[in-house]
Amino acid sequence: MNGILDSMLNKSRLFIPETVEGYIALQLARALNDTGDVWKYIAMFDHLPISAILGALNHSRTRQTTRDSMTALFEWEINRLIQKGGQYAA
Repeated sequence: MNGILDSMLNKSRLFIPETVEGYIALQLARALNDTGDVWKYIAMFDHLPISAILGALNHSRTRQTTRDSMTALFEWEINRLIQKGGQYAA
């Protein structure tokens, strides 16, 4: 019985992108070592264009010192962009 439950739990965590945004969100989650929360990255596309999201990732990569700080910088940059209305200025 445990094998069946474990199998179902593992399948619910598997994310297979069906859109370009889903694929990019999965790659973002991988780059930020946060694949368990890929839905958070998909939700970003409701608020920002792809170019702004990728610009924020690039900006965080250039300023980061550790992977954790890159994730924190990226999330800070995304929140800043959403508050500004999605306009990215490097």
